[in-house]
Amino acid sequence: MSRALVYELIGYLGSALVVTALLMTSLRRLRMVSLAGALVFTTYATLIGAVPLIVVNVSIMAINAWSLYRMSQVTDYFSFLSTGPESAYLRRFLEFHGADIANYFPSFSMPESDCRAIFVLRDLVPAGLWIGHESGPDDWQVDLDYAIPRFRDSKIGRYLYSPGGPLPKATFKVAAPSQGHIAYLRRIGFVESPDGWFVRPES
Repeated sequence: MSRALVYELIGYLGSALVVTALLMTSLRRLRMVSLAGALVFTTYATLIGAVPLIVVNVSIMAINAWSLYRMSQVTDYFSFLSTGPESAYLRRFLEFHGADIANYFPSFSMPESDCRAIFVLRDLVPAGLWIGHESGPDDWQVDLDYAIPRFRDSKIGRYLYSPGGPLPKATFKVAAPSQGHIAYLRRIGFVESPDGWFVRPES
C-alpha cells in the first residue's frame, strides 16, 4: 500500500468521524467523536504538511476538550414525579415523543394492569419517563425506560435504579429490548437471562 493511499485513508477516517459526530443526539458523545475526528484530521494535515488544517483542527480539539471538561464539572440535580395512566401530561408526553419511543420500544403500549409511571426530572426538566408494572412478588416488568435525546447519557438510568432512587427494591425485567436499548441496559447493570429477558437483580 502506497504512502499516498495511507494518507488518503486517514483523511477519509477523519471525515467519517466528523460526519458521525453531527449525527449524535447526546452532546457529550458529539464532543467526544468530534474530538477524535479533529485528532485524526490533525494527523492527516501534519502528514501532508497542510498548516491551515493543522491550526483549525487543533483549535477544534481544544474547544471540544474544554467543553468536555466543563460537562464533567456539572452536577445534575435529579428528582422524580410519580403519575398515573390517567395523567393528561403523560398522554401528551407519549404522543409528542411517540416516533422516537417506537424506535427503541416498538411494542410498547400502556399496560392494562395497574402500572407505575415516573417522570425523571433533571434540573427540573422532564428528561425521562419510566413505566412498569408488578409482575410478581418483588418482580417488576419494565414497560418503558425512555430518555429524551439530549439527556441520553445513562445518568437517568443510574439514578432510577440506584438504592436511593424512586423505584422499589425489586428485581426488574425487560422483555426483548431493541438493539439500540441493549447497550444502555448493560451499562446500568442488566444481564441477559437464558430465556431472552434482560434482568437486573435486586441490589
